[in-house]
Amino acid sequence: MKRSQRWFLFWSTFITLVIIIVIVVMKSKSPEERALEDYYLANKLYDLKSYEEAIAEYRLAIHYDPTLIDAYFNLAICLEELNYEEAALAWEDYFSAVEKYGTEGKIEETEWDETEVATEHLAYCYFMVGMGGDTPPNKAKGYLKKYLDMLDKILPNEEREKRARDKLAVLEGEKRPEEIEGTSVEDAMKALQEDLEKYEKYQEIKEEKEGGG
Repeated sequence: MKRSQRWFLFWSTFITLVIIIVIVVMKSKSPEERALEDYYLANKLYDLKSYEEAIAEYRLAIHYDPTLIDAYFNLAICLEELNYEEAALAWEDYFSAVEKYGTEGKIEETEWDETEVATEHLAYCYFMVGMGGDTPPNKAKGYLKKYLDMLDKILPNEEREKRARDKLAVLEGEKRPEEIEGTSVEDAMKALQEDLEKYEKYQEIKEEKEGGG
């Protein structure tokens, strides 16, 4: 093979490789695009009640785009279906992301204040973990204290507050179990629907006041 032919073969091969690389790079998706794909897939999986698969996709979305606030929110909601303690941690991550990124990565608008809703959910998760019969005493005390510390940030619920204070009093040796009633998770679940109705009413009143102002 002549020298000119070798050079021609070399450059033609080189140019071909460059073209292939350019095409691959152009077709490859950005992290933000991959995050959105994972996020929307997670939403569909959640609607199908495939919670574990949805959780994995939400976490992938956050991995590719840490500013995607909606993924943090929906991940926490999804985790509530399976594990209140993990959900509580996810809500804490949500607030950390909001503090760090603001609404930069928000893609879905809502008619309600998401941080208020998230605060209610976080407090409820603290409460449920603290009231859980399987939660170790020291951990239960910690979560109940976290819940009680949030009372000034959430809607009033005297019944739930009483259950939390009574359970904490038992754990700290200030009361005997037979002295109190209504400290089980089952009792808390019965009050959940009432809490949701109260929150909806609160939102309606708040919107009316803001509209009138």
